Amino acid sequence: MSRSPWGVLGCAVVLAGVALASWRWETQVPRQAAPRSTNAGESLQLALKQFPLPVPPPPSEDVPASAWDGVVKANPFTPERWHAPAPDAQDDTAPRAPAPPPRPVFVYKGRIVMGAAQRAILEETGTKKTYFLQVGQEVAGFRVLDISETQVVLSETSTQHEVVVSLTTKPQGTP
Repeated sequence: MSRSPWGVLGCAVVLAGVALASWRWETQVPRQAAPRSTNAGESLQLALKQFPLPVPPPPSEDVPASAWDGVVKANPFTPERWHAPAPDAQDDTAPRAPAPPPRPVFVYKGRIVMGAAQRAILEETGTKKTYFLQVGQEVAGFRVLDISETQVVLSETSTQHEVVVSLTTKPQGTP
């Protein structure tokens, strides 16, 4: 494929026009040179004069100083900040043990049988999470001991206390 001499010539004319227009624009736009200073302190003073810093508002008298103590003591990088102190606590220096999590309540939704293997469908009512469990598996601190058509037997791993979850449509303990 051969190039047309008119295409090359047209491209050269366009580039020459752009160069001429930029040169004319460069000569017609007045330049304003910023005053230069050789001393760093003078240039800082000049910058502060041109761009003054905002004035901070005066401190608010609405909030007592004792209310700010909690804000000052709150360290966002410690896990203890998530545990709120009791409102009537007098001694803030005594270490507090975190409250144990609530014991989960399960609902036995059904059973799946696949040959010799069977799985129980349990729902934890607090989190609304559904589990498909086999005998021997653990969930939320409980181990599955037995699965039948009407009930699932769980054992609490910490106390070895057995819990029987019957096949119901409501959580245990509700009317």
